[in-house]
Amino acid sequence: MNSQSLKSIETFLAKKYIYLNKQWIQQNIDNLTRLNNNLNSSTLEESIYQEFLKTNLKEAIDLQKVINLKDKINKDIKHSIIQGYYLFQIEDFINIAESFYKVNQNSNNLDVVDEEVETVYLKNEDEKVKKVYEKKIFKLKLTQGLNEETNNYIYGFEYKPIRNIDKYIENKYQKILIGPTFQARIGFIYLTNENIKFM
Repeated sequence: MNSQSLKSIETFLAKKYIYLNKQWIQQNIDNLTRLNNNLNSSTLEESIYQEFLKTNLKEAIDLQKVINLKDKINKDIKHSIIQGYYLFQIEDFINIAESFYKVNQNSNNLDVVDEEVETVYLKNEDEKVKKVYEKKIFKLKLTQGLNEETNNYIYGFEYKPIRNIDKYIENKYQKILIGPTFQARIGFIYLTNENIKFM
């Protein structure tokens, strides 16, 4: 794989706001071409991207090109409006609505149930409908792939309900792209449908 082809793959990934170190890219190019030496450039680019999605961000990211967002949003205790796209990997998550609910129930010596039942009366029909739902508000522990020892984790808070979030967050090495504009404050990012993309 010559330098021109390597540059082409880097350009392809950069369009997705992904910046990976050359060694990782080259290693995966070698592995893929060893299995199939007839891959065209577009297939190879997409294959590298798919390999990246299955890889720990900390092993592949180009640290020289990462803008440490935590440093940026910790400078001001007020709400900040951040511009640009930032790549993250979900390290962990918690349903803070469930946690609050359990604490509230336990503190009031009430039973903890898995679901809340809401009764809805339809004005145009003489019937009662029960709607069963589970309350969910997620807090995500995120990394940009920086050294864990420096505690560079950022937390994303589901500020507004995000479609299908529970289908993605349990995936191993789930990557997300946040941008182009979002609010942040003291290590927290306010997540909405408009500013998060699951990769």
